[in-house]
Amino acid sequence: MNSIIFNRIQEQQKHNSISKPKIVTNKPIIEPISPEKLQNELEHLFQVEQVNNSIIEKKNIQEFPDLFHFVEWYLGKESLFLEKQNEALKTLVQARDLINVGCACKRTQRIEAAHNYFKIFWANNAKTNLVSSVLQACKTESVLFGNFLHYP
Repeated sequence: MNSIIFNRIQEQQKHNSISKPKIVTNKPIIEPISPEKLQNELEHLFQVEQVNNSIIEKKNIQEFPDLFHFVEWYLGKESLFLEKQNEALKTLVQARDLINVGCACKRTQRIEAAHNYFKIFWANNAKTNLVSSVLQACKTESVLFGNFLHYP
């Protein structure tokens, strides 16, 4: 039995002898370009368009779309506010921190409550010096809190 298998393997090797691969010399599909031409093409491809004026104007506005954005900004700038202002602003930090406290099944309700507090807080403080202090700390021309308060 082993001799039959051995003979069969030898016959297959004779018929399937490996031939040298043929080298095909075709012209390349894409002709090479010079490095200067490639650089010129890439510069043209990545050319920066003129900046729209509305984008430049928008840079003078500090936006706080929600509680999370404001708290992240405020935590780095606490020293720019008076003690009484910090007491009030820390309630926003506490509202954000309370979102993750408690049962996960009521987290959505806590997020909604925190965002409502953010809106009520700024509505109540719109006429105080707190908003102007935020404006000074931002060093911009105006401040936008969510879609409900724009100062000045």
